[in-house]
Amino acid sequence: MREIKFRAWHGKHGYSKPFGIGGHPEWDGGLTVSYFDRACQFEQFTGFKDKNGKDIYEGDILHLYVSVDDGQDIEIICIVEVDLVHTGGFSPFANFHKNVERIGNIHENPELLIKKAPSER
Repeated sequence: MREIKFRAWHGKHGYSKPFGIGGHPEWDGGLTVSYFDRACQFEQFTGFKDKNGKDIYEGDILHLYVSVDDGQDIEIICIVEVDLVHTGGFSPFANFHKNVERIGNIHENPELLIKKAPSER
């Protein structure tokens, strides 16, 4: 059974420390906020870690390579959505988690989602 935990993103304070069910988001220095603070966005832990041992949360940006039938590797950059992981939709974790690397998140690294030409990589 996977660990149930969350993190909170607050536009002014960044990411909170991870917290479990019944816990509260807390930032360095002891700052806490209400669950009703509209500036907070809560993101759930997927239960998976990337190839470097980092926890993967909803809202994280992942980099992975997938081998297709003709033997080619396709590079994929994707955003984690917990609903897809738990409802049987496409999940890069199912068979490829050893190649998955967490490279950022949608709040602090939105530039990672901008498509670049191969010559710019």
